[in-house]
Amino acid sequence: MNKINIGILGAGRQGQIHIKNAAYGIPNARLIALADPLEENREKINIEGLKKYSDPEKILADSSIDAVIIATS
Repeated sequence: MNKINIGILGAGRQGQIHIKNAAYGIPNARLIALADPLEENREKINIEGLKKYSDPEKILADSSIDAVIIATS
């Protein structure tokens, strides 16, 4: 079965929970990108090969992403 490529918008408190679940808790998922406007939030996440953006439009424009989790207020 092919893995679903996931992008996440938001890497704050709520986003960090979803990031861990997408990266480690869902067998057929692969977290490939996250977007958060705050550099300090992006830098807290250390997952090899993860694309990090300040602009959420980059996630939405990435054709390799199959699903997006919105973890912003």
